[in-house]
Amino acid sequence: MDEIFPEFNEFHTKVVFYRIPKNASTSIYDHLGSSNLIASNKEVIDKRADKRIYKDTFEPSHLKPDELKDLLLGENLKYYFSFCVVRNPWDRALSMYLHAIENDFKTTYGIKGDVDFDFFCNYLKDRKDDPYFIGSHKQTDWIKGKYPPREILRFENIHYEFSEMIINHNILGISAKLPHKNKTEHSHYSCYYNSERKDIISEVFEEDVDTFKYSFSKAVEVEKKEGFLNI
Repeated sequence: MDEIFPEFNEFHTKVVFYRIPKNASTSIYDHLGSSNLIASNKEVIDKRADKRIYKDTFEPSHLKPDELKDLLLGENLKYYFSFCVVRNPWDRALSMYLHAIENDFKTTYGIKGDVDFDFFCNYLKDRKDDPYFIGSHKQTDWIKGKYPPREILRFENIHYEFSEMIINHNILGISAKLPHKNKTEHSHYSCYYNSERKDIISEVFEEDVDTFKYSFSKAVEVEKKEGFLNI
C-alpha cells in the first residue's frame, strides 16, 4: 500500500524586508522586529556598510539586495522570502521633503539653510546620478540584484497587501495587521506641484514611473480608508 503524505505548505519564520526610504519603511521595519533578517543582523550590517552612502543620515538597514548578499548572507539569501514597498514618485518626493522639514534638512540630507520645495526638487535633479546621495536613488535600485525581492507591495494599498502577503505566504510570528507609524497629515500631493516641479520629479524618477506604472493624478476627494498611510 502506497503511503500518502500530507501536502507541504510553504511557511516562513524569517524574512528580508528591503527598506526603501519614505515607503512606510519605519512602520514595517518596527512591526517585523527580529523576524526581519536585516534588523536581527543590524550591528553587523552597520559595521560593514559603505558609510559614503548612509553617512550619519540613513540607517544601513535601507541597504539593497546585492549589498545584503555581499555584506552578510551570500548565496544563502536565495533561501529567504523577501519583499519591498514602492510608492508613487511624486507623492514620495513630497513626503521626503516634509519629513526633512520636521527633522532638519542638514541632518537628513546635508542641505544647509532654508529649503523650499522648488529648491528640494532641483537638488534631487542635481544629485540624481550621485551613488552617495540616497535621496535621489531610484526605487528600482531595491528590486535589482541576483536575488531581488520576491514580492513588491504598493504603498497606496499597503495594509491590504501586507496582510495578504503574511497570510498567503504563511509567515509565522508576524501579525497581518500593520500599525500606523510616522503618520503625517497633508493635502493630496498634487497640491504641492506646478508643472516645473512635476517634470523634475518625472525626470529624476523616470525609471520608477515606467517600471511601476505610476502617473501624476490631480487632487480628488478620497474617503479615508483603513490601510492608507500618509508618511
